[in-house]
Amino acid sequence: MAHPDDETFGMGGTLAFYTHQGAEIHVICMTRGEVGEVTEKFLEGFSSIGELREHKLRCAANVL
Repeated sequence: MAHPDDETFGMGGTLAFYTHQGAEIHVICMTRGEVGEVTEKFLEGFSSIGELREHKLRCAANVL
């Protein structure tokens, strides 16, 4: 995926489906997504874009 929180798009339903079926799912993230731009208001409470995107990845993984 292009960003570490993009697992929700496209394949999110597939991850959720197989998790529900009892499959053991592993997500490997090779970057924290530090490159790119984020509107300042979305960075409130985070020290960097990477920290924000890592947070989003963890939230998405918990839901999926």
